[in-house]
Amino acid sequence: MSVFWLALGAFAIGTEGFVIAGLLPAIAGDLSISVSAAGQLVTAYALTYAVGSPVLAVALNNVDRRTVLALALATFIAGNIAAMVASNYALLLASRMLMALGSGLCMPTALAVSVAVASPKGAAVQWRWSPPDSRLRPSSAFPSAISSAAFLAGARPSPWSR
Repeated sequence: MSVFWLALGAFAIGTEGFVIAGLLPAIAGDLSISVSAAGQLVTAYALTYAVGSPVLAVALNNVDRRTVLALALATFIAGNIAAMVASNYALLLASRMLMALGSGLCMPTALAVSVAVASPKGAAVQWRWSPPDSRLRPSSAFPSAISSAAFLAGARPSPWSR
């Protein structure tokens, strides 16, 4: 398995976690809820990730890593599709929690697999550029992703697109 695909998955999952914060006012307006209620989508995602990740890691410990990654990404994608078609707050909340379960299973597995498939010299480089040390991601992907999402949703441009 190529480390590139693992990194691409990690980038998509990490970016999704940052993008929603900039879209909270638009989500609140679309669902006719307060911005603080929309902010609970971030809290629910974080709590589900924090609780679900270790539980799923233990439950799927004896399953092949490729299968775990496929399951995790399928869960993450299903959560995104569900969020896309969610017509109310409860469905959007449930879809965010489904995304968090997929993310919480994918990220640790992807990190472990990337270190395992890299050469001993490359493992240190892979670890150094892993998601926990991704200071450049928010500064590069966050503004463009929010502007793109706002454009696609028909919302007004974000402050970063001016």
